[in-house]
Amino acid sequence: MYSGWVHEQLYTDPNDFHKVGKNIQFEFIASLYWVFTTLTTLGYGDFYGQTVNEYIFTMFVEFIGVFVFAYMMGNINNLIEKLNDDHVEYIQNENENLDQWIIKIDRANPTRKLPQTFIDDLRKRFTIYWQKDHTTVVQEYPFFNQLPVDLREQVTVASNDGVLKYLTLGSSPNTSSQFNAIEEQQKNEIIKLAKDLNDKIEHLKSALSQLDNEVKVKVQNIKTELEFIARYEEVIHGYDEDNQ
Repeated sequence: MYSGWVHEQLYTDPNDFHKVGKNIQFEFIASLYWVFTTLTTLGYGDFYGQTVNEYIFTMFVEFIGVFVFAYMMGNINNLIEKLNDDHVEYIQNENENLDQWIIKIDRANPTRKLPQTFIDDLRKRFTIYWQKDHTTVVQEYPFFNQLPVDLREQVTVASNDGVLKYLTLGSSPNTSSQFNAIEEQQKNEIIKLAKDLNDKIEHLKSALSQLDNEVKVKVQNIKTELEFIARYEEVIHGYDEDNQ
């Protein structure tokens, strides 16, 4: 790393370096400074080559700096992209399975296919579910089953921390009473809906029975009219025969 022109310019350029005197440690640090500034940038111009060989060597160091920078940035970008690659791939695979399931539903009933708006909403809801699905920690990787029991518990608590906090709300008396009230309200709503449905069914039965009676009356009237027409035709036919 030691450069001849660094040694020379430390004592010839009009800067504060020449005031330091001949100090091998300072020359070494100054040489490192030149190398790093040339590797990371094009240099600041405080140290520069004076011969063809020095120019060539400086250009060589600069090219090395460009390649090192490109290599480091490429690795950093790959690391950032890889952070979510596994989960994104999992969601893509699940979406493909969902699409196959939707296709099978459409094939089972080709005359009435699922609306596109419903399919889009279905995909959106499943995507949100898969993004927040903590069961993949256990299902997709075998490492969980290989852990000791205490570590399994720690992993489970860490991966489901938000859900566990929500569930612990039910431990308080107030929250339990609220849950009971909500459950009772839901039961009452279900009973009311069942009663309304039963009333509608009875009303429909009554309407069908009335319609059936009306149909029977109309059928009977039609039969009577047909019998009258048949008798009338017989009378007319007999009258014609008598005249002949």
